[in-house]
Amino acid sequence: MVAILCNGKIPKVPLRRVKISIVRHSHRTLDFDGAVASMKPVVDAIVSAGIIFDDSWKVTGPWIVDQKFRPKSAGPLLEVSIEERPLDSGI
Repeated sequence: MVAILCNGKIPKVPLRRVKISIVRHSHRTLDFDGAVASMKPVVDAIVSAGIIFDDSWKVTGPWIVDQKFRPKSAGPLLEVSIEERPLDSGI
């Protein structure tokens, strides 16, 4: 599903160093650790789609996870942003 939603914007080679930002839009909020943990399947899908090399700390660093209110009638929404970062000499 992630690959389909990318509309052909998947890199030819998985990215090896990225910044991941995810915003969860919902009528309910989660506590911080629950919000971050709930994004693990999303990040795993990004790896499976071939967008990033893997979800290790060296590749992603800390994920930026936020939440915003969205009326229940509008349904849930996830915004995912992946920004490539330069490789460090240590990677």
